[in-house]
Amino acid sequence: MLWYRVVTERKRSDGKWHRVSTDESETSFLLEDDSGTCAVDPEGAEMMVGRRDVTLRGDTRYTQHALIRNDTVYVLGDFTTIGSIDPDFNVREQVRELLASWKKDHPRLLERFDLDGNGELDLQEWELARQQARREVERRRDEAMAAPEAHLVRRPSTGRLYLISDFDPGRIARRYRWLALFHIVLFLAAIAGLAWFSQVGII
Repeated sequence: MLWYRVVTERKRSDGKWHRVSTDESETSFLLEDDSGTCAVDPEGAEMMVGRRDVTLRGDTRYTQHALIRNDTVYVLGDFTTIGSIDPDFNVREQVRELLASWKKDHPRLLERFDLDGNGELDLQEWELARQQARREVERRRDEAMAAPEAHLVRRPSTGRLYLISDFDPGRIARRYRWLALFHIVLFLAAIAGLAWFSQVGII
């Protein structure tokens, strides 16, 4: 999994859902295309993600948005080359975060590691999951460290739009055209309102 956001909601007595918490990945992930590989730092990005999975457990609802390996991802932000990946790579922390992301998708976790099919992970099965997570983290680290220089996309310091999305560019463009039109209409309406209030002497 490249990135995830999990929203936890609980149903109230009136039947409406109340947000309890939001858990979002902040770990950088690698983006590959024909020109090479770069790391993408999701901090501060607007995430326009279509994949959405909802899990109900009693009166609690979990909604997960995620980007996974082999997704086509579009990123708009500041691209920079920093020479090499920082060698200070905390494997233990990365493993812990990866396992936490796997636990959010409980059915998938059981599918991968519940060897006896009893619907739970015992200590041996959980250790198997931990070892697999460590292998994946070490593989990502080794791939990054092997690169002669590191390319990074991150939030622009100028305040420009920073966007990460799995939608196609046409859909992204249409959405922002509609948003731009909406704001223009609001602006014109505000100007017209001020003019009207001025004419009637309210302001």
